[in-house]
Amino acid sequence: MLASEVVHRLNDRSRSQDVNGPIGVAFAYLKKNFGEDDPAFELMKQLLGQLIRNCPWSDLVHDTEAWITCTPLSLGDVTALAREVGRSYRQVYIIIDALDELNLAQKGVNELVTSLHGLQDDIGAKLLYTLRNVPDVIEQLRKDGRIEIQAKEEDVSTFVDRELQSIDRGRLREKLHSETLRHDLKKSIVLSSKNMFSLAEHGITTLSESSLKAVETFVSSPSESFALGSFYSKEARRIMEQRVDYAKLASQVLSLMSFAERNLTMPEMQHALALRISQRNKGRSMLNVDEKGVANALISSCNGLLEIRSESQEITLVHDSASVLVRPDASGYFEPHMSFHLKRQLGIQSFHFNKLQEICITCLAHSEFKSGPCRNERLLEERFTRYPFYKYACKYWAQHALTLRAEHKTLLWEFLKNDQSVAAAYQGFLTSQDMPQGTKFSQDTPQGITGMHLAAHFGLNQILLELIKERADDVVNQDSNGRTPLWWAAKSRMKETAKTLIPRDYETVNSIVRSGDMELVQLLLDAGYDLNRTGAWGRTLLHNAIMEDQPTIAHKLLQKGARYDQADINGDTPLTLALRKGQPQTADILLDMGASTKDTTLEQWRKAYSKPGCSAMQLTKTTRKTSLKFLEDGTYDDMKNGVQYQAMNLFVFSAPSSPAWLQSNCLSPSLQHENSWQGPVITYVVVLKFPAATMMKQKTGFSLSPMPPIGIKWDMIKDENAKAGFRRLAHYHNLPDTWIAEEMLHMYLQLLKQMRMRWEMICEEYELHLQRCREEILNAKGEDLELTDQLLKDAQQWITLRRELARHITEATQFVSEYNRLYREENAHGHCQDFLHKFQFGVEQSLNSLDTTSQNLINIEFNLVTIREARKSVTMSASLKRLSWITFVFLPATFSAVRAP
Repeated sequence: MLASEVVHRLNDRSRSQDVNGPIGVAFAYLKKNFGEDDPAFELMKQLLGQLIRNCPWSDLVHDTEAWITCTPLSLGDVTALAREVGRSYRQVYIIIDALDELNLAQKGVNELVTSLHGLQDDIGAKLLYTLRNVPDVIEQLRKDGRIEIQAKEEDVSTFVDRELQSIDRGRLREKLHSETLRHDLKKSIVLSSKNMFSLAEHGITTLSESSLKAVETFVSSPSESFALGSFYSKEARRIMEQRVDYAKLASQVLSLMSFAERNLTMPEMQHALALRISQRNKGRSMLNVDEKGVANALISSCNGLLEIRSESQEITLVHDSASVLVRPDASGYFEPHMSFHLKRQLGIQSFHFNKLQEICITCLAHSEFKSGPCRNERLLEERFTRYPFYKYACKYWAQHALTLRAEHKTLLWEFLKNDQSVAAAYQGFLTSQDMPQGTKFSQDTPQGITGMHLAAHFGLNQILLELIKERADDVVNQDSNGRTPLWWAAKSRMKETAKTLIPRDYETVNSIVRSGDMELVQLLLDAGYDLNRTGAWGRTLLHNAIMEDQPTIAHKLLQKGARYDQADINGDTPLTLALRKGQPQTADILLDMGASTKDTTLEQWRKAYSKPGCSAMQLTKTTRKTSLKFLEDGTYDDMKNGVQYQAMNLFVFSAPSSPAWLQSNCLSPSLQHENSWQGPVITYVVVLKFPAATMMKQKTGFSLSPMPPIGIKWDMIKDENAKAGFRRLAHYHNLPDTWIAEEMLHMYLQLLKQMRMRWEMICEEYELHLQRCREEILNAKGEDLELTDQLLKDAQQWITLRRELARHITEATQFVSEYNRLYREENAHGHCQDFLHKFQFGVEQSLNSLDTTSQNLINIEFNLVTIREARKSVTMSASLKRLSWITFVFLPATFSAVRAP
């Protein structure tokens, strides 16, 4: 369009009377197949003929044109004549439009450009070439005076306005029946042309051949595809029908651009094509990607559709509309022109094909990268410089591998099974990510990466399944950061891949929960992980989330249906763990969901909720949840009256200084069980004052440690809707570490456990006492007769303790049986019975051990006393008489007394 405007204006100027001397204007509008045999010669003859015809002064010059027609001439002859004719003009202008239609494969193009430049030098001819971005041709032109022309909307608007008035006016007149329609049509054409003259012209031509209805439809809804389809179909055909080697090259370049995930740079394109050649030749050698002229040939083969950005070397389209030829579905523009003859000529079955998946894998599997990741940043940069396509392959190979055909997977397995190649590829991948400034990829790349890590990271589920078949152990392999393939899959949000790996790697699931990454946990939940599956120590994900202080994740798991009352092998429920870890918010949620407070202690609640001075806690239970409230001192007595009319429990921890209800005039060390009625409320009190605070002092200085009384107290009210017709109201105790029981016999069981601890403490202290007695006996050597008395008193003490133990067991057994009969606490009743049986057996064993030790000490004392007495006797007969008395009279009487019940 520009060339025609220039020619028009120059012709007007040459006809002007004001011009000082003749002006010669010669021009040529080149089209495809111009001068097929010798386009350079034909073009020069055309220019010469125009100069001859327009020369006004010489008949000889006119005769020259006839002579040229009938005389065989060479390009040099025509150029010489043009030089002579040109001197007849004051100024010669030569305009050649679409010079790129002549490519370097055609005869004499180099000589043509040289001849035109000669005219410029010899006669001062002014040359104007217009051409698309075809480096092969541009390189032949002088660098000075080059201008890149980009049409603006107003330029295209002016052109369209003029074309609508002049081009095929007769056919358009009846269609453009109103000025408004013509104005709207102009606006629509300008909009759809996207500032491209040739596209606007093509649109006008197409509309002029269309029906009025089609014109009106286009005006009402202008579509870029209206003219793009046929326009770029012609462009596709031009590309395909150029010389064979350029057509093949264009096919590869446009195919790579169509299926690439981003625009390739020129070095990347050259390297990719070299890999393609290497692949076809069944070789793995890297070709020289910097061969002279390769870049120009790549761009030129696409007939001006592409250009190279000078700074980034990125290959881009000269116009956005050309994107229809470089996208995955662009085959529709090429295939209609792929005749059998053309396929055979080009040696390809399809002009538009996807080979990027094979090229990427060929690159990654190359022996050059089997050395593994680079040791430092300099070597890494050198690798990218030497192999430009490698960086692209590292980042995008997985996307392309999804379409990899089965026959090409051998090379993929070779790559994925080589851990060094895999590590190198991941290092390259990291460089393409948004990493913090100063990241050293040579140091930050984890070690120990396997192909399974990469397959999981990129979500290649089918490939992952095949890897698992061959290398099942790699599923749990950890990189140097301790990350398994499942962690990689979760981190990159690959849900389907995570689904595949979860059943094979439950430990990583727990690790992800412990990490606290909510997004990763959410992905596991979306992948269908069984929330209530137990792992190590019988713990679920909820247990682990609470143990690792991840309350947010714990809340999410509860929302998704995690079991809130499931206990681990230690008997810990999520609630007990939440209290232990000091997570009151989690505890509140668990209570709201109905979690049982069984096995939780008031002390745990106070600590978790930061209420160390609070001695009373109120639990209000409804059908589906429990609420918690701490009470200040002095308020729980008032609360006691309130809870009679509500479904709530009051738990009061009494100070160890023995509250009033623990005081009693009874000095009996036995268990005391009392109950009393006050209106509808029945109160139970159980007190233990064993052992007594003061005990006999022994010769060894031994006395039992004083222990204050312990006890429990609870109030119950008649409630026909409650179990067994009673509902518990308030609970009091001074036990050092007691959990909140679901059944009162479980609270009683805790008192029994404290009683067992006291019995065990007594036995341990008596054991220490007997050890000291042994030392005293050995030191005295039979001289201290009081030790014998002490040993006899100890032996009598075991009888007393056995009687007290039997009384404790009997009283406790009778109470739990009677209480269970009244209130039907079968579960707790069974636990109490089992405990009492084991309790009695264990303490009796300890008492038997003490009894045996006492007998041994008495034997030792007897032997020592016997020896001492024997030494005192003057005669042998007296010694034997004394020894017989001790053996047959004293000792039997002593042991009979010890064993008496």
